[in-house]
Amino acid sequence: AFTYVRTTTTGAFDQANDVDVDSQGRIVAAGFRTVAGGGTEFVVVKYDLRGNPLWTRTVSDGVPGNNEALSVVVDALDNVIAVGQVERDRTAQQ
Repeated sequence: AFTYVRTTTTGAFDQANDVDVDSQGRIVAAGFRTVAGGGTEFVVVKYDLRGNPLWTRTVSDGVPGNNEALSVVVDALDNVIAVGQVERDRTAQQ
């Protein structure tokens, strides 16, 4: 049975691709959310035991693209490690 159900949305299409739990039972979800102007943003959210967000981390390069967290793991020290993809603007100066 569910202890709680929480949704987070930007009003468009958002998705969790992976979840893990830290040593105290707090959930970490990783995936993407739709951003204004099109495209998606790599996002990781950590929730407390009641399902309230503790923090949110995002990764993007400032231009609309297809950015998303694909996997997340919480290690033995409760460090959160997320991997995914960030689409770069190839016309920008490097």
